[in-house]
Amino acid sequence: MAITTTLYNAHFKAGAKFIDFAGFLLPVQYDGIIKEHLWCRNNCAVFDTSHMAKFIFRGENVFSQIGMLFTININRMKSGQCKYCFLLNEKGTIIDDVIIYKFQENEFMIVSNASTKSKVKNWYVSHTENTEIIDADEYLDKIDIQGPFSQDVINEQPGIDLSKLSFYNFMECSIFGVSTIISYTGYTGGKGYEIYINKNLTEKLWETLLKDERVKPAGLGARDSLRLEAGLPLYGNELDET
Repeated sequence: MAITTTLYNAHFKAGAKFIDFAGFLLPVQYDGIIKEHLWCRNNCAVFDTSHMAKFIFRGENVFSQIGMLFTININRMKSGQCKYCFLLNEKGTIIDDVIIYKFQENEFMIVSNASTKSKVKNWYVSHTENTEIIDADEYLDKIDIQGPFSQDVINEQPGIDLSKLSFYNFMECSIFGVSTIISYTGYTGGKGYEIYINKNLTEKLWETLLKDERVKPAGLGARDSLRLEAGLPLYGNELDET
């Protein structure tokens, strides 16, 4: 049976059509893929991307250990930066494409695709020692807000100002009194942000964002057409281990 996200009931009430994607029951569309695509390009769309795999790495040697697994030099990363790169196998082919978030020298978060979660986790475990690997999916959800008005919409939340946040950087802030991560990243090729929030507050944030008339929900269909338009790859389609 497919796994549902925290927002399943909200999607159902909004009239979403669902598909099984990587073992998750996710909305593919609400009002139509083309309508949602264009709304995101011209206004602001929110996507439920809680199915993405999220791992926290902690440990004294985590910096040097995980640095050998990816196609970027994490020695150059500063705290508050995130980088897109590939996780490679021993043959140099791609296990997955990921985003690495650096909190501090001995703490990182790595976000990968839902379809590769087990494979990726096993690779991490077999190539690290004395490193704490936490499955953050147990307590963190992810909402993407994308489109030209995304910054304005988020800035209306009390105490949040994204005006100084640079592309592929992130900040830790408080939403509804709980620590939350917001990164200036996305999968649409346009302006947008990805929000990592405690599962207890996911539905409240989703409903709050949708109260803004500039914001509408969008499904996997529009997410796919937007990333294709931007020339961004999808693991299992344009990328794999071959």
